[in-house]
Amino acid sequence: MDFAAMNMRLCLAVVLVGGFAGLASGGALKAEDAASGTTVATPPTSEAEIAAQVERVRTAGDFRNVEVAEEWEDFESENENLIGSVPRKATNFEKAIAKAKALSGAVDPKAVKAARAKVPEADDVAAYRGLALREAAAGNPDAAFCYLVYAHEADPKNADVLSDLAGALAMLGYANEALAILDELAKRGAVITPPMGLSSEDVLEYTRGYALLRLGEQAEARKKLETVRDRQPLLSEAPKLLSLLDAHEDKDPRKNFLLGVWRGRAKVAVAADVDAKKPEPDAFTEDEERENDIVAIDVRSWLDLGKGKVGVLPNVPYAANAKQANGLVKKFEELDESEEKNHTAILQKRNAIKPRKYVHTDTSLDETWGYRMETLVRAMDYRDPKLRALNQRMFDVDREIKKAWDAIKKERDDRADAAIKALYKSNPNAGPREIGEAMRPAYDAALGQSRGLIQKLDKAVRDRFAEWHLLVTALGGEVGDAKWREYIRGSIEAERTAAFLMVIHRVDRHARMGAVPFLEMEPTSGPGSKEEQGMGNCDGNQSVGISVNSLGAGEVLPFDLGVEATCEGLSLEAGVSVLPGLQISGEIGVDKKGGYSVFVGPKIDATVKGTGVAIKQGFTVSGSRGKGVTDFGAKIETKASVSVGAVSRSTKIGDQSMSFLPAPRGGPPVDLVPIGTK
Repeated sequence: MDFAAMNMRLCLAVVLVGGFAGLASGGALKAEDAASGTTVATPPTSEAEIAAQVERVRTAGDFRNVEVAEEWEDFESENENLIGSVPRKATNFEKAIAKAKALSGAVDPKAVKAARAKVPEADDVAAYRGLALREAAAGNPDAAFCYLVYAHEADPKNADVLSDLAGALAMLGYANEALAILDELAKRGAVITPPMGLSSEDVLEYTRGYALLRLGEQAEARKKLETVRDRQPLLSEAPKLLSLLDAHEDKDPRKNFLLGVWRGRAKVAVAADVDAKKPEPDAFTEDEERENDIVAIDVRSWLDLGKGKVGVLPNVPYAANAKQANGLVKKFEELDESEEKNHTAILQKRNAIKPRKYVHTDTSLDETWGYRMETLVRAMDYRDPKLRALNQRMFDVDREIKKAWDAIKKERDDRADAAIKALYKSNPNAGPREIGEAMRPAYDAALGQSRGLIQKLDKAVRDRFAEWHLLVTALGGEVGDAKWREYIRGSIEAERTAAFLMVIHRVDRHARMGAVPFLEMEPTSGPGSKEEQGMGNCDGNQSVGISVNSLGAGEVLPFDLGVEATCEGLSLEAGVSVLPGLQISGEIGVDKKGGYSVFVGPKIDATVKGTGVAIKQGFTVSGSRGKGVTDFGAKIETKASVSVGAVSRSTKIGDQSMSFLPAPRGGPPVDLVPIGTK
């Protein structure tokens, strides 16, 4: 699909009921008009049905694999004539509306008229816009345009509908008319109400940038689109348009195109199956030898690193002379054997946990969140660019050591042989102790030469583990399932032991470079103790929510509707205001373990120094699938929140509850009858 068609969906979806800033997917019921051959959608029966026709906004946690090189080629090819495709001409708002009505009359088939007659209320603007969204999603821009014209006829002053028409006209090639409508909206000081946190400015400036690009006014188009790109990542169409403009002006389009791959703003990193000895692959270069290299989103763009902890490995002593080296070799042998057994035990204990990997439904097989996160733990060295660089640093230093090691060893042995020959000349009856002392200077020198190399590798191993531990402990903080948390904890401790073993092997190698036969051992302190550092917690008291009280087209809901998410689950709340600051609220929540809860009662809202405070009290019922109701009682809950637009971040600061169930008196637990059964 070319960019013009994609833009049509964007311009509609960002302002229509249940829409979002991006491509919509199908699922609409279709009716075929035999006479005209035009396929149209029957009207939606509810706002929920409209919302169900579109995909959700792709967030920073998007795990898609994207063939960027192929996408760019297709995108550029399909839109090679987009820039400057419309000549500039004079027009005005009245002429633009007349053009829109004329276009609608030219493509108005019987099927569209029949569908119009099914709108629940005559001249229902929200229903017309809902139909337009479904038609755009189904790939029927003509029918979608007709519904927008009907919506304008129903409410000529509606700014949201005029914004829709401007975007649709620009898509159809009437960029001059689109700008005339946008100018009229600016003249009126109109503010549109797109959903999903998009501002009126975001959508109107994007539409203007698109229209200017079609008119070939590249400098002004770039200015508008760059402003949107930098301010609103959700409108990833803006950087994609800029990538077309870059290519048109013989500039490198890659940076802007990659910003448009995901709606969550993130750098691009390699996911897996990448040769660690080669540099980061260019996502735009097709290389048969690297065809399995995958471009994926940067995990740092959505992880809360505040939940992570920088990894620390125990200190390990270095031999300063040959006698210390003799003592450390034995200690390292014992430590290596002990840590190898420890590593095996950790893995066996972890693998015995067996948390649930998949959720089976009647129609699908889905990965659990914990399994997905543990898979990410195993792939982290490939998924994160900084970790890839730190791993590469380890490989590079190891190669440096291999190149230098034999030369240091040869020099040591040559010097030791010369010292032994000199000893026998002066003392033909020299014993083992004298031989060892004669060899010692050569071995001490070798220790000094090799120490810097081993310490460099030691640091590389520690640096990589410190960063890896930070990321995976933060990742553990995103997991609420107890078994998966324990499994990931086992993976972390196994990696800690493996990294420590790597350090031990390298420092042992250094000690062996200086260990001299025939000399006594000099006492030395052993390595430090290896301790678990823990990982971030899944804090169910922290939540992110979004609330609305309108459908985005001047249609005000009779209640406030909010959705709130924590790492444990999701809740939906509806509230009806009875007095200023007082609501009757109903909330239903579900968690990742299949549990549910219902909380109904009065709720008081207030704002104190910029922080919202909500106190809610009432009755609560909780249970789980298969077990029915497991508890009911009364609860008082207090939350503090900070909001930006419709989005809020909340912390539960108080929670007191009382159960009405009697305490069990032994025997089987109290089994209540599930709701909805006799």
